[in-house]
Amino acid sequence: MGQYYLLVNTSKRQFIRPHAFGDGAKLVELASGGLTLAALAVLLADGNGRGGGDVRTNDPVVGSWAGDSVVFAGDYADPDRHGVMTASEGQPQRNLFKLALAEWEDVSERVLNAMWSDGCLREQIEEALSEGSSVDRGQLARLRSASEARRAAAETPTRKRERV
Repeated sequence: MGQYYLLVNTSKRQFIRPHAFGDGAKLVELASGGLTLAALAVLLADGNGRGGGDVRTNDPVVGSWAGDSVVFAGDYADPDRHGVMTASEGQPQRNLFKLALAEWEDVSERVLNAMWSDGCLREQIEEALSEGSSVDRGQLARLRSASEARRAAAETPTRKRERV
C-alpha cells in the first residue's frame, strides 16, 4: 500500500488528484516528474502570457494558485496541520487529505483542460498516453472531441470563402 498524496491549496480550498494526470499518487512517484508537476507549474505561474514558452491559453485557472499556500497532503498525515482545522468531534483523526476529498473543490479537470489547449502541453499529454500513462481517458476523449469541433468550426468559414 503506502501513503497517497493530493496536491492541496489551503488558501482556495481546492485540490488536484495525481491520478487524473496519469501519475502515481505516492510521493516518490510524484517526485519523478510527470504531468502532475506540469499541472502545478500551470497553477503557480505568475505572469503567464507575456513571453515565449508560456502556456498558450486564456484559461483563468493558469496562475490561479500563485502566492497561495499549497501542500502535498498525505492520507497518513496528522490532523490539524498547516493552519487548517481538519478534525471534528465525529472525525478526530481526519487530516487535510481526507478533508479536501470530502469537502473541497477538485480542479483536476479544469487544469487538464487548460493544459490540453496549449499545443506543447497537449503533446506531453499525448506522449504520456503513448507510454501507457493512465491519464483520465474519458476526460481526454472529451478534450479531443472539443478540439476537433473547434478545428472544424474554424475551417468552415475558410471553405465557404474558397467556394465563392
